[in-house]
Amino acid sequence: LISCIGTGRRDINDRAERKYVQADYQFDDGEKISTSFVADALVQHYHIDKIILLGTVKSMWEQVYEKFAELHNIEIDENYWVELDEFCNGANSNSELTIPHKENIEKVLGEDSHIELIRYGFNKKELEENTSIFLNLEKYLNERDELYIDITHSFRSIPLYMMNLLIYLLYVSNKKISIKNISYGMLEARPELGYAPVIDLTDIITINNWLVGAYSFKEFGNAKMIANLMRNEQRNDASQRLETFTEVMQLGYLDGINRQLNNLNAMKNFNFSPIANYILPQTINEYIKKFTKDSPSHFQFQISRWYFEHQNYACSYLSLLEAIITHVQEICNFNYSTPIENSDFAKILLNIKRNNNKYNETDIKKYKQKLIDNSRYSDLCQAAQNINTIRNGIAHQQNISKAKNSSELISTLRQSINSIASIFNEIKYKPKKQKNTYKLLLNLSNHPLSTWTEEQLQTAKQQFGDIQDLPFPQVSPEATEQDIEQLAQEYLLKIQTIGSPKQVIIHLMGELNFTYVMVNLLKQNGYACVASTTKRIVKELPDNQKISEFHFVKFRKY
Repeated sequence: LISCIGTGRRDINDRAERKYVQADYQFDDGEKISTSFVADALVQHYHIDKIILLGTVKSMWEQVYEKFAELHNIEIDENYWVELDEFCNGANSNSELTIPHKENIEKVLGEDSHIELIRYGFNKKELEENTSIFLNLEKYLNERDELYIDITHSFRSIPLYMMNLLIYLLYVSNKKISIKNISYGMLEARPELGYAPVIDLTDIITINNWLVGAYSFKEFGNAKMIANLMRNEQRNDASQRLETFTEVMQLGYLDGINRQLNNLNAMKNFNFSPIANYILPQTINEYIKKFTKDSPSHFQFQISRWYFEHQNYACSYLSLLEAIITHVQEICNFNYSTPIENSDFAKILLNIKRNNNKYNETDIKKYKQKLIDNSRYSDLCQAAQNINTIRNGIAHQQNISKAKNSSELISTLRQSINSIASIFNEIKYKPKKQKNTYKLLLNLSNHPLSTWTEEQLQTAKQQFGDIQDLPFPQVSPEATEQDIEQLAQEYLLKIQTIGSPKQVIIHLMGELNFTYVMVNLLKQNGYACVASTTKRIVKELPDNQKISEFHFVKFRKY
């Protein structure tokens, strides 16, 4: 049992009475247990093996000591009780997390029981400290322990906060713990009913599972958790459909996805429990609207786009190339003896595969012209060529030399989707604009801020916040490539000590080799780099001399 202890009800002078009232706590099965501690009633009703009590230093630990000593026929030490009473009464929110005779309280609670002292939770710092305490309760738990949680007492915020963290622990702990019951002793109902009903709130776990499951289904196409919940409702028909849909989505199996969407669509007319009735039809409708299936290639493009928007970039690459190849087959309508031959011929038309004398050159020219006449041939070829090498690298787990980092791989995919979106009557993908969080423009150039024009200074401040010089290094013309790499690494370290990629953007202009290496190194480590663009104005003087003036225009990202 994990329970919270407070200071008791308030008296007419708004002081803590430091005791709980005697009440008859009644459970769903009709059993009534008369006690002043709901934790005592829960221990008896559920046959609890060990107790973990949480409370502030001001909680009525002297009453806990007295009550549970009596329950277990342990003689009370009056000196302990007095010291506890005086200490806890005098404690406040600023007191250290310590009380006298803690080990004696744990002894009367029962074998292997514990108490944990927590903060009031007045601010973020105290809440963070409590978070650590709540999550560290795992150290007291054994594998496959069953938790019973009591949220009756203490500040309302504390059991609520604790309960949600314990639910979190339920998902991440390797000990495979379970939450069997969440109870609330409703003392407020005693005047009307003559007893305090113990309300079973364990359905909160189910509701939480539905929330997590709905998010996974909607955002990632993973309906496994919802399928398990449907199985708990004895709806194996719906559970099986959801599991199969999840499997084909995770496999990226396009033909299977097409069939399973029809199975999902049929589920909209099923009758479920209230939560399922709210979540499933709404989420299924969103999937159906996403995938209109005007043609096989259009469907493949929509699937590729969906995978991209949900960060499954590998499946997006695979599906996008298939969409392009299928589109070529639809336009040309050629019919070779096998699907592989059809696909190979389409790849030759897209210039991503050599002919090797397999196909007739006259046919190749004829179908290329057909594509030029009926589709945006150059865009299809460009997109296919951009993604083919990367797609093959992903599919065959080969080294992808075309792109140096994940950002470039994702950017190439986004650009390829956008370049052919209108072919399928789809709008371009526009990532959400992120608010500029830069606090500093670091000027790493041969032109210190003292030489900048007022216009350039003001533009920098408006776009990036503060500005600061970082002198450009003297790069020897005799330096080797290794020297340049080492120098760039040294400057990266300097920049990292100044600020993170979210805080600092670098204005970088100077010696070309160092600038090239530095830009790439900074981008690999998440930093953005800009150069300043200028307009050259040439003035001719009477003596045939010319003067060139450079006027700042804007900052442009590398």
